Amino acid sequence: MQINAGDRIGGLPILEVRDLLRRFPLGFHSISLERAGYSGYRAKKLIRALLILGYLEASADGQLRLTPAGKTFSRGSAAKRVRWETADTALKEFVERVQRANRNQGFLMTITAAVVFGSYLRGGERIGDLDLAIELEPKKTPKDSIALHRMYADHFEKSGRAYRYVGCEYDWAQREVLLFLKNRKRTLSLHKMSDFVAMEKTPDFSYKILLGDPERINARLRPHDDSARPTP
Repeated sequence: MQINAGDRIGGLPILEVRDLLRRFPLGFHSISLERAGYSGYRAKKLIRALLILGYLEASADGQLRLTPAGKTFSRGSAAKRVRWETADTALKEFVERVQRANRNQGFLMTITAAVVFGSYLRGGERIGDLDLAIELEPKKTPKDSIALHRMYADHFEKSGRAYRYVGCEYDWAQREVLLFLKNRKRTLSLHKMSDFVAMEKTPDFSYKILLGDPERINARLRPHDDSARPTP
């Protein structure tokens, strides 16, 4: 989905709203937005706008869930459309960076699966962006929780980044790999493998496995949507 970076939803920049919904893919309550730093007034205004747009729906327990349209919006990109050949080159560079990342002993995480999907596989002279799903796993897991925390804490301290919230040292281990893979290219749109598996699939949805066990990936997709098909 292409979005205009200059638009606003509920008084907030559209990209900020998109990124906010990406943080809560399984749903949230209004209090979640307040905890994220939004005032009660702003949170209510934003929720009202998203409900009107059909991006959110309220469940019986009062939780707000993303509708299929909301999930599509959360995956939206403001990047300009690019030639298919440009995206193809970016994909080849991405695959090479996956290999480099998995050889990098400085990273705590390894890429165990990667899938390309979306408009790239449908072809056309120009496409919106290159959609890629990534699965990361720790390269090693210490035997006890103390040693595990020490490993992530030491790694985060070496990065020189400021400690901003509880657990950021664990998030950084994944984020640094994703930043390396993206390589500042707006053409690339990276998604978690779990989000890719659960996302709504259109009749023409297709994907291509770049890395990982095809049987395992296909088996994970099957319970969610039988119409999803791998591209040779």
